[in-house]
Amino acid sequence: MANYTRFSAWKRFLAGREYQTDNPFERQPLGLAPVFLYSESTSPLPSASTAGVWLAYPSPQKLAAHLRFGLLPLEFSIWLCRDEWDSTPEEPKIAEMIFEGAQTVNNRYVQDIPLMKKVIAELDVALKTVDDTDAWRRVQKGCRTFNSRWESTPTWNFVHKPLRGFKALVKDMTVRASVDEEHTEQIKALATTELSDPKAQRKLKALLKEAVVC
Repeated sequence: MANYTRFSAWKRFLAGREYQTDNPFERQPLGLAPVFLYSESTSPLPSASTAGVWLAYPSPQKLAAHLRFGLLPLEFSIWLCRDEWDSTPEEPKIAEMIFEGAQTVNNRYVQDIPLMKKVIAELDVALKTVDDTDAWRRVQKGCRTFNSRWESTPTWNFVHKPLRGFKALVKDMTVRASVDEEHTEQIKALATTELSDPKAQRKLKALLKEAVVC
């Protein structure tokens, strides 16, 4: 099994994929204590289009790994204008390589790199600890730090909201008006079933793919 606490495993997983946000844990059983992530981005004017999705993970450590090696490097690349200075901007790279490239060309947003490093530091602890409670606390702190800077900016907006358990997931879905009510009701119904049932898990993951905020 690939070791997704290392970037080398992510690089192999993401190689040739259309979407650098793909989740390698998608096919793994969720277990009895799943965690979720609401991830949203809004592009600058004039389009100002919003895309939000919910992702599911078997543990907070795996959520942390996806943020650390998948989701955040893509957003850091956007913020640091990687396509302006990197000849292969579509190539998966670890956050540290993106920081180094931006600093080499003195990108106009390099002042945000220390905060990015703080977020990464929290996730590094979270993905390696065996204590689920500590991992969850670190994920929450990392996301709070990230959101405090990028939830509302004059250009790109990025938000990552970790959710622990079905109740938190359903509550989050119900407050987002653009989500189809039918999807929310079906997920509520699933919450009353036995999550260890593989069929229920597959149905949940399928519903989350359809429940997109836009």
